[in-house]
Order: sequence, then structure tokens, then C-alpha cells
Amino acid sequence: MTGRKAAALAVIVVAAVAVSAYFMLFYASGGMPPGPPNGNGTGPPKTPLSVLSSPATFPFVEKWAAQYNNGDNLGKVEPVYSADADDANIPVLYSNVSSFLAGYSADLAIAGRPVQPSGNFTYEGSVFLPVSPQAIAVVYNVPGFPDVPSGIKLDAPTLYAILSGNATRWNDPRITALNPDLGLPDQPIAVVHERKAGSATELVERYLNATVAWPGSSKAAESPDALSATVRQTPYSIGYVDFSNAVQTRMTFAALQNSDGEYVMPSADSIARAVQNGTVVHEPAVVDGKETVAMPPTTSVGQLGNGSYPVVGFYYVALSDAPGAHKAASFDFVRWMASPAGQQMLADVQYPSIYDQNEELKVMAEELAAGMPSARFENATNLTNNPNDSVYGQVAASGDRVYVVWEESVEGQNYDIFFKRSQNGGRTFDGGAANLSRNAGFSEHPQVAAAGSGVYVVWTDNTSGSKEVMFAKSASSGNAFGRAISLSDPANSSYNAEIAVAGSSVYVVWQEQRQNSTAIVMRASADGGATFAEPVTVAENASPESFPKVAADEDSVHVVWGNPGQQGLRHVASSDGGATFSQAALLNDGEAVGEAQVVSYGSSVFVVWGGLNLNTVERLTYVASADGGATFSEPATVDTIANPMNVELAAMQGQNSEHFVHIAAQVETSPGNEEILLVSTADGSIFTEPVNLSNNAGISECPSIAVSGNNVYVVWEDRTFGNNEILFARGSVS
Repeated sequence: MTGRKAAALAVIVVAAVAVSAYFMLFYASGGMPPGPPNGNGTGPPKTPLSVLSSPATFPFVEKWAAQYNNGDNLGKVEPVYSADADDANIPVLYSNVSSFLAGYSADLAIAGRPVQPSGNFTYEGSVFLPVSPQAIAVVYNVPGFPDVPSGIKLDAPTLYAILSGNATRWNDPRITALNPDLGLPDQPIAVVHERKAGSATELVERYLNATVAWPGSSKAAESPDALSATVRQTPYSIGYVDFSNAVQTRMTFAALQNSDGEYVMPSADSIARAVQNGTVVHEPAVVDGKETVAMPPTTSVGQLGNGSYPVVGFYYVALSDAPGAHKAASFDFVRWMASPAGQQMLADVQYPSIYDQNEELKVMAEELAAGMPSARFENATNLTNNPNDSVYGQVAASGDRVYVVWEESVEGQNYDIFFKRSQNGGRTFDGGAANLSRNAGFSEHPQVAAAGSGVYVVWTDNTSGSKEVMFAKSASSGNAFGRAISLSDPANSSYNAEIAVAGSSVYVVWQEQRQNSTAIVMRASADGGATFAEPVTVAENASPESFPKVAADEDSVHVVWGNPGQQGLRHVASSDGGATFSQAALLNDGEAVGEAQVVSYGSSVFVVWGGLNLNTVERLTYVASADGGATFSEPATVDTIANPMNVELAAMQGQNSEHFVHIAAQVETSPGNEEILLVSTADGSIFTEPVNLSNNAGISECPSIAVSGNNVYVVWEDRTFGNNEILFARGSVS
């Protein structure tokens, strides 16, 4: 996805998501991404990985391990065979995947079914990803039949009658009625089954919609290989094995009736159709008012029609999402199995790539590879919905409260700053909008920030005859605001104000037009905006359209600005709450920058930029720092975001102290139409596919983004309604 190799950014996020640094989105390149050098004296040694394999998946794991170990990948995989990897008692014995794997000293497991959440088991902290289809062939050995698949027809009731011992001879009328031309022999049927029910038995019983009580005369096999061998060696026998096993051992297998009444034999095509038609990606369940982790994807027998073979499920990889010594290599192996290089191995056993067949599974794999949670958005709502001109919406959030400000025409000749609040995470907003400026001048370019119960708004106002930076605060979560005050020098014109808050510290930066120059100026408050320190000149001789931006985390403050007339993007940092700043550093090669944005968290700083007005930036571009802004990576691009304008971003803290950066941008998606697109990244090494948040026929522009908890909030101005309105979209991260 990224235009330049971004491995240099790997260090900007805590180790919990460092794995993402090695992930290049495999679907973009169509092949295996380059990895760090290994094993030849030019790089670190490969991380040893123990991969627990169930009986059914062991042949797959051996092939995957051999191919993966031959490449320049992070890990060196050692398959470990255990029948318990497919044990139905796992959820009774273990509380989560981490404890199960720890019992076998394994880093991950590959099995034919995910454990079910029962007893004390929970999916929390676990990852279950389908990595291959699992098709079960009903195999049989009838002397005189061809030694290649002959396709005896069976439906679910007839197969159940055979396996349960109700139909005991091959020429049973029920079998003969389905196969009148086969000349079935008058011979007893020998049933062969798994001694310990595994995923193959489970899939067959799911197709039958019944649990099979095996007849006393049946033969029990200890493993899939033993079952296959028993059927081959026992005349007039019937059993069930993985389709790949049946193909490789040249067994005969049946055509089974699917949900459309078709009799279909297992093949790469019919299995691909099953993945296309029958895959079910489950939504998280709500238990006691709390959203739980969704169970892994499955297939629905009732949807396995339209040419689908009806006994199809998945092989899953299971691993822990908790930090660990081998986490990066474990995720790298999973990423590789889901890549075209890993999926190509499936063709050797007559299986299709599941990700080529199902878009939802592909998205799951991409999100896992990116280390990124997925934000799913509700339909946008219109917050203004009036005939006035409402523009430049901005959003902030703290806890469950969401705050939106915008500028709106008043009496057809003036603009004021309006404020609206939600107290339930953006689900609904309080009625009416508060006018924060309410004066005779022109108020514009509002910005809002929030922390705790404090809400802080700045804007530019020309009531005094010169543009001033105005500041208003609420200490009551937006219930009421104090009188607005001016932060800037009334003798100079000040504009393009921005605000950041960190705890009780408030930082406001703006441009100030002096007699012979344009300066970047900051004022800081250490007491929640009650008082402000004297202005500090951050930079002299800036461009009149520098658009300074500010980010803060505790006492660390970062300011960036572009210089369209002078070219280049500059950055300064303060470690003393904005009292003093470092020398300005150039973040790019001097290319034109329209408008940049910055976010900081801990020692990490992320800067992104696009174009504006006459300055075109061909791709969304970014740099990152892991040392508090002392040094930055080389600029890299997001190739899926072309010619972006008015970019905005916010950082979300994940479960393991990692951070994810969400970026909204205004993009022309077709001639005359602009949309608001959102992409996300863990550390800049990989980005999610763009999500179109506006997706309408009108012009959508000037987005703003905020995060709180697991929620992402985006507002923008939209012309779809004939006049400019402020739209709001709420997304939740699963």
C-alpha cells in the first residue's frame, strides 16, 4: 500500500505492534514482501517458532513450514503434531488460547475448528483466522468401481442411514434409488470413522444435521491417515477424509446433495463456490451489555448451493494477541500463510485460496497483517440541517462526550461560531446549538479540544478591526462557556489558530502578521485555560499560508507548518510545556506542502500532509519519529490516497498500549465530486484500504477527526443538500 518501503518506521510504536513493520500489504504486490536478511551472517537469526498441528492439518503445516523457512522471513517454523490441537475439550480445560498454547510450549496452533466459547473459555486476547478451506470427502471402496472418483450420489438422509448402521448393504433401496445405473452390489457396508471425533466428524455431522451413533460393526481409526488406509484396505467400506487426502491417495468419493438439490463432487471449483456462497463472518455478541469478541468465521450449510460442495469448513490458525517474545514472528508466519505465496501451496492439494474467493475473509487477513483494528462506521447524520451556510466543522471527544464546533452564517452577512454536544458517544446530540462568538464581527476557523470535563475552543474574529485569536472554555463538559478572551496581539493580524490539550495544559498556536514578516506564535496554559503564559515566537519569517499545527502529550509539544512560498515542511519541539523550542528542522526534501497535521503519543510523533488550494500533493505523505521528534523517517506515501486535501488525523490507544493512527482526507474520487476517505495504520508500515465516509453525490470537504476509547468520530462540511451542512459519522473499533 505504501509508495515507499517503510520499514524504517517500525520503531515508532511499542513492541506489541512492532510486527507490523515487516508487513507490506500482500494483496497490493501480488507476492511475498521482502523480509529482513536471515541466516547468512548479514542479519539477525530467525526466531524459532513451535507450531502445534492437529492430525488433519499436519500435511498442510509441513508444506507451509518448508516453504516459509526457505524464504527471508522472521521465523523458523517447527511443526509439532498433537491430536489435542483438535480436541473438543479445549474450552473446558483452558480459559484462552494463550493458556492452551503454553501447555504445549507452542507459539500458535493450526487446527480444523476453532474452540467454542463454553465453560470458562473466552476468545478475548485470541486470534482465529481461517487460512485454508477444509472439505471432507465421503470416500468408499467398492471393488469393480473405477480407481478414480466415480461420484456415487448421496443425500444427507441416505448418508446418515449408512453411517448410523441403518442402511447396511450397498444395494439398499435408498442408495439404489439415487444411483439406478451403478449396479450396486449386494454386499455389507463397512463403516470407518474417527475414534476421537475431530473436525472432519464435526463437518460431516453438521451436513447431516445429526450426531451419528456409530454401529457396533464399524471400524474406528486413530488418525486421518489411518482412516484413509483402512478404507483403501477394506472392501465395501465407506468413510470420510480431507479432500486433499482423498486426491493424493486416489480414493473414490461421493457426490453429495447441496442445499439447492444439486449433487456435487468435491473439486477446487466446488470448494471455491462454497467459500464464496457460504462463508459467515460473525458480529460480536453483546453479553450483559458488553460487546464480546466475535466467534471466528464459519460456513453455513444452508447457504452451500449454486454449485457448492456442501461439506466445507475452514482450517484455522489460532494464536494469542498478548505481547510475547515470539509475537512478531508468529504474526509474520500467519501473514505469510495468508499471502499469495502461502495460499499458492493450497493449489498443490487441489484447494483454492480462500482470500481470492471471499472479500470479507480478505479484509480480515489484511487487518490482521496490519495489526490494525477495524473501524466500522454508521451512516452520517446532519448536525446543522438549516438553510444557513455551515462550514469548517471540527470535533473533539473526552470519554462519552463528543463536541462539535463550526462557523455558520448569521443574518446573511456575518458568521458566528456554533457548538453542539453529545453525551452518549455520538449516538445522539443535545438539541439546539450554542453561539459561542455572538458578535458584530466575522468569526471563522474554529478549533476545539477536550480533556476530562474541560472543553476549549479557539477561533479568529475581526470585531475589533483586526483579526484576533479568541479563546473560550467550559469547565462543565460544555454545559456552559465562560466569556471569550483574546490571546493575540490586537496590533497585528492573527489567524489560522490551532489548539491542543494534554491534561490541564492547553496550547494554542497561530500565525501573526507583523510589520515585515509572518511569525508562528504560541501561548500555553498550565491551569486548564484559566491563565496563559506570555506569547512565545516559535518561528520567524514563515509563509503567510503556513497553517501551523500543534500536538501535545504531557509536557512535550510539537509544532509543524508548511511554507508554500518557501517550500518545505518544518517541525519544532518543546520538552518544557512550550516555554522553549528546538531549532526548526526540515521534514521533507523541500517539496510543496499544502497543509500538514501532527499527533504525538509518548516518544512517538506522526506527521501527515496533503495539498491545499494551488499546492498539489500527489499522494498522502507522512513521516514518523520514535525519539520525541529528534529525528524523523524519510517521507513515505499512501498510494491509495491520491491528491489529498485538508488532511486530519488522530491517534487511538489500543489494548496493549499500542497506538493506531486514523487519517481522514478530502479526495476527488470522480470529476466534480469530492469525498471524505479514512485510512488507518499501526506504525506507518501498512495502511488499511480507504473507507468512504461521505459517499454521496455532493462535495464533501474539510474533515476533522477525534477518537475516544474505541470510537472514532469524523465531521465535515457537505454540499449535498444544496447548501453547506455539517455531517457527523461515528465509527466503533472492534
